[in-house]
Amino acid sequence: MAERGRKAHMPTDENRVMVEKLASFGTPHDHIALLMQISAPTLRKHYRRELDIGGIQANAKVAESLFNMATHPTRPNAHAALGWMNARAGWKDTQRVEVSGRDGGAIEQKVGLALVDEKQIAAVVQRLESEY
Repeated sequence: MAERGRKAHMPTDENRVMVEKLASFGTPHDHIALLMQISAPTLRKHYRRELDIGGIQANAKVAESLFNMATHPTRPNAHAALGWMNARAGWKDTQRVEVSGRDGGAIEQKVGLALVDEKQIAAVVQRLESEY
């Protein structure tokens, strides 16, 4: 009887190193799976630890760079500092938009009501009833 589907994937130490390295560069998991010629679920099944460690390493590299830019002794970067505080200290970069009417007053709203003749309504109802 013939075997169905692909041959089972067997992880190697070399593949584990490659997956961790690619994940540490921020490579998306589906791209890593494509490079390895396996499905994304197979990648996650066999290389979960390497994907997690690589992702942590990538975040640590970016955090270190951001931290160094934010705390540079002679040229601190305000954007980097704000990014750090938003991510690590729970700050929020919020914007408030206030809308007002003329001269700062309330917004005026006008509602128009159309008066409909009862004869017009009866004619429409009769036409609809005759069609159905």
